[in-house]
Amino acid sequence: DEGITEIKKLDSIPKKKGYTFKGYYKDEGLNQQIIDEDGNIESTQMTESESTLYLKMKAHDYTISYNCNGGTGSTPSSNHTVDVSKKLNAVQCKKDGSIFKGWSDSSTSTTVKYKDQASVKNLSFDEGGEKILFAVWESCGAGTYNNDGDFICEECEAGTYSNAGSSKCTNCPPGKFNTKKGSPKCDDCT
Repeated sequence: DEGITEIKKLDSIPKKKGYTFKGYYKDEGLNQQIIDEDGNIESTQMTESESTLYLKMKAHDYTISYNCNGGTGSTPSSNHTVDVSKKLNAVQCKKDGSIFKGWSDSSTSTTVKYKDQASVKNLSFDEGGEKILFAVWESCGAGTYNNDGDFICEECEAGTYSNAGSSKCTNCPPGKFNTKKGSPKCDDCT
């Protein structure tokens, strides 16, 4: 019958990790679809002389979430696309007595996998997926402190001291002293 379109289906739909099949097209501009995203073929649109088809695949979008992992503040999530490099958002987490070292895949890891604002790609392949990164902290050593969330531990002034992981230095108590910057303790006066 004239005017009736015969529909056939592909035996298998092309697959690529991190992508969704969106069809085959007659033209490079991907305007004239021949095979839809479900693999249905409309045979009246194709002639035997049309031997070249153009594949359309859509890269998946995913979200990266940032966990301050014991710190305060929050770093906004960022949206990413498979096979596209993009920088991580700048850290907006703070932790008194510690410095931010970078991001990890695990809340218990002490190893940095991604530096602050590192360019990344393909941390997830799932459409609408989410990848959570956890802040990695390093405690300031004895004799140093950090209370403003920047990336350095500062030395305590002479006449003060601190324990490891301190957010401030403490004055030496009466009868004790130190004369050195960055001291982890106070000595008895003699």
